[in-house]
Amino acid sequence: MTVSNDLLTLLSLPSHSELEEVQDAYDLKLFEARQDLLQKFAVPTLIRKKIKALDAFCQLESAAIDPSTEAPFGTSAMTDKIEFLERYEEKMSELKLAISTAHTFSELCAKANSLALQQDYYMVLFTLLFSEHYSALPEEVNTRDMIDTGKLILQLKAGNPDDKMAWEIEKELARISKIQQL
Repeated sequence: MTVSNDLLTLLSLPSHSELEEVQDAYDLKLFEARQDLLQKFAVPTLIRKKIKALDAFCQLESAAIDPSTEAPFGTSAMTDKIEFLERYEEKMSELKLAISTAHTFSELCAKANSLALQQDYYMVLFTLLFSEHYSALPEEVNTRDMIDTGKLILQLKAGNPDDKMAWEIEKELARISKIQQL
């Protein structure tokens, strides 16, 4: 089996590299890309930048994987906050697992695109469903500090969120607003 010079260049390997070396370098690059994507899952803009950086690998792979046509969360309309958050958690777990086990860059990019869409969908629905809250001042939030949706689900199931959780919701709304402006 011959390895394309383009792939060798992307992997920073010399033209006389053995197939095993190429496979090892490829696996390492794929592992690093998966780890990088899993660390940036909350910001769609960062995910898309990473996908763009991986595009050369995706183009070199022979098998193109079509992105899923399934709507994020597997539903078209969400009106219940608890159901929305539970499905979000479930879908994010599935996507993180799929990213962590991706075997090709095409598969990784397709799953990363799904992850970015998932986050976009989450931000829109969260804003709509929690619109009764005011967003915190943007300088008070960090775009990486996402709300603990598990804790929010528990409080919603118990009744209305307490003051501390209400503040967390307000910060999440501000975080979302800040991200959407990127």
